[in-house]
Amino acid sequence: MTKKEKQQLSEIDICDLFITPALKAAGWNQQTQIRREVTLTPGPIVVRGNMSSRNQKKKKFADYVLLREAGVPLAVVEAKVNSLPVSHGLQQALGYAGILDVPSAFSSNGDAFASHNKVPAAGQDIESELPPLAAAIAELTTAS
Repeated sequence: MTKKEKQQLSEIDICDLFITPALKAAGWNQQTQIRREVTLTPGPIVVRGNMSSRNQKKKKFADYVLLREAGVPLAVVEAKVNSLPVSHGLQQALGYAGILDVPSAFSSNGDAFASHNKVPAAGQDIESELPPLAAAIAELTTAS
């Protein structure tokens, strides 16, 4: 695939063709440890007179939440289209990581991963590449 073709892919295409395979190659189990399109907040309540409803367009959801095991999140991955820089979604991922209270946030445009670890181990950089599953679990254990 040429760079121009890759830049025309949607965010969902980037997830399906590049991010999910990279996560699986790093040792993450797609069935038990990778969750996609995870709703984090349901959206604000809009009140008009005696009527109220949720604004579904403003709900927040993470593209990926990586789990240690069921119910134990480790990291958030935010996907962006390839025409944006690899780190473009990192601030958004950090916000979602704060909501879930997880130490690691990642952003990817399908070319690479940008990351930020809020609790790096001794000698580890705050910014690093996507860790394999064993390394991420070790980081969580030492951070706890």
